Amino acid sequence: MIAQAAVYSPRMAGLGISLPFVPTFASDEFAALAREVEARGYRRAWMGESAGADAVTVMTLTAAHTRHLEVATAVLPIQTRTPIVLAMTAATLGHAAPGRFSLGLGVSSRAIVEQWNGLTFVPGLAQMREAVQVIRGALSGERVNFEGRFYTIKNFRLLIPPPPRPVPIPAPGASPRLTA
Repeated sequence: MIAQAAVYSPRMAGLGISLPFVPTFASDEFAALAREVEARGYRRAWMGESAGADAVTVMTLTAAHTRHLEVATAVLPIQTRTPIVLAMTAATLGHAAPGRFSLGLGVSSRAIVEQWNGLTFVPGLAQMREAVQVIRGALSGERVNFEGRFYTIKNFRLLIPPPPRPVPIPAPGASPRLTA
């Protein structure tokens, strides 16, 4: 039943798997797949997205049907979701699956950003740094006021408390202090 190759990440110490949501699976079959992945000893299930299933929904389904399996995005592009939406996602899943959710961020392609989403494509680490700074600020529970090159945020505060455990934010290409 498990079709994806396992990957080993020394930083995360354990087996991980890319767990796609395939519309030909009934929801109970997907739940059974998630439970089987956990039973076989996988530590983390990564969900990516481009033009198929939404990674956040797949992570939520997976977390709801498992007890210990960590769920993570691989990756959500910062160009197609605002830092505030990403912070709300991280806070919600941080409460729904405490200590089991990681918000993997990255940059997307020009085709996905411009042609599919009608947004301006800006590659680069500077936008990633700003996005992570805003997300971290929002996840702290404090009011966020931010003036940057890419984002301007005024008086935003989450209406839910910070998650009980910090949400890791793996951001490829970002410095370690951004991903902790």
